[in-house]
Amino acid sequence: FDGDEAAEHFRLIDQPHPGVFEVRLRLATDPLASLYDGLRDGAAAELRAALGVLVNAFAITLPILVVEHPEWQRVAFGITGARIVYDCLDLATGFADARPSLAAAEAALLARADLVIAASCPLIQRIEEQHPGILVRNAAEVDFFAQAAADRPSGEFPVIGYFGAIAEWFAIDWIEACAVAKPAWRFRLIGQVDNCDVSRIAALPNVEFLGEVPYCELPALLREFDVAVIPFRLTPLTRFTNPVKLYEYMAAGKAVVASPLPELAETRDLVYLADDAVAFAAAIARALSEDSPALRARRRQWARRHDWSERARQFAEALATLTEPKGPGS
Repeated sequence: FDGDEAAEHFRLIDQPHPGVFEVRLRLATDPLASLYDGLRDGAAAELRAALGVLVNAFAITLPILVVEHPEWQRVAFGITGARIVYDCLDLATGFADARPSLAAAEAALLARADLVIAASCPLIQRIEEQHPGILVRNAAEVDFFAQAAADRPSGEFPVIGYFGAIAEWFAIDWIEACAVAKPAWRFRLIGQVDNCDVSRIAALPNVEFLGEVPYCELPALLREFDVAVIPFRLTPLTRFTNPVKLYEYMAAGKAVVASPLPELAETRDLVYLADDAVAFAAAIARALSEDSPALRARRRQWARRHDWSERARQFAEALATLTEPKGPGS
């Protein structure tokens, strides 16, 4: 294809797999534009043009655009002949920094999308008021996180661990209360702190903040956990979420203590649920006392059914409906 024209509109970053390309679209007029702040008309138009050039450059005859944020609808619907898939991963309007017009953008996307896929039952129930949806939950790279499996406690003191965002939905007060009440427990929190006050808890001697770490290092850190936790406040955002970390923890056979998120209701026989700081501490204590090789094996077996390869198969089946020939009655 025309390399000069393509270079003006996009840059090829990587080809991680045959037929898979990572591409960065170029924005000359508004290089600092952000989906989360809302795209200006000029930026949206420039992105539409760049995407159109990319489609032509790769000779894509039936473009299928998978949109994961409502603001992309301003770009996606400008691509001639494209089928639009809304892959709804979270309650977009539930984030603290969601702009007021985001709900209207999502409504417009739902009104015109050819296919809607959602990551949790609550999300499906919500979007089906406007558009039928297909459930494809999150999952894990099971073999990758299975490297963290351990058949015995990791050391002389229990390690209670977490990895992921430490944001406004994270119940930091639960961790603080447990750390004060159980000085023999060690809490290791891995992830970026954003809009969450950790000033008091950071001074406690049995709490460590490791910050963000490369993905490749997570199994080694997870291996040291005796109990893995998901202490989320029940907010509109978390009530709709299907936490990826659940599958990653379980792939390693770790005991999991979590808030009673709707998506965890089906795992009550394997996950310890707690709805306040006192119950959280009690559930961790119970998880530590009950842990066994048999329980760890059950958790790993459960995780085997939730690998990303299986989710990819489900996703591909859903996309195939967009390219199936229409019958005479259609």
